[in-house]
Amino acid sequence: MTQREKIHELLDIVLDGNGNNARSREKTGMLPTLFFNYSGHVNDIDIYLHSDGWRSGESADRDWTIRLDAPISQNTIDSLRGAVNKALEDTDEVEVLRRDIGRAEEELSRKKDSLKEMKKKLKKKEKKNEAHDK
Repeated sequence: MTQREKIHELLDIVLDGNGNNARSREKTGMLPTLFFNYSGHVNDIDIYLHSDGWRSGESADRDWTIRLDAPISQNTIDSLRGAVNKALEDTDEVEVLRRDIGRAEEELSRKKDSLKEMKKKLKKKEKKNEAHDK
């Protein structure tokens, strides 16, 4: 299979998984959303998979960067196909909501840690200012 045929196969996998209509969680619910970007200036393809549908500000669950200056491996094609097929099969609303809750809990935990650090920094600055004022 030529490099061009492999690129077409990657695009076919994306289109099979995503369809060719606008796709976001608000429009299509829990169906996966895929992005396929060709960057001619660096000659690579980036593919992003949002398994539970795309929402603004959320990162992709999986991504592939495929450099076209080397042959595309069958493993890359198989990996993409497997991930897309799994995402299409795994659209049970209960499971998706569990994953959403898990992601939200992780984000909340990161924000709490950041807030703790900010509070520590504030206390240090306040103590420093108090000492300076005396």
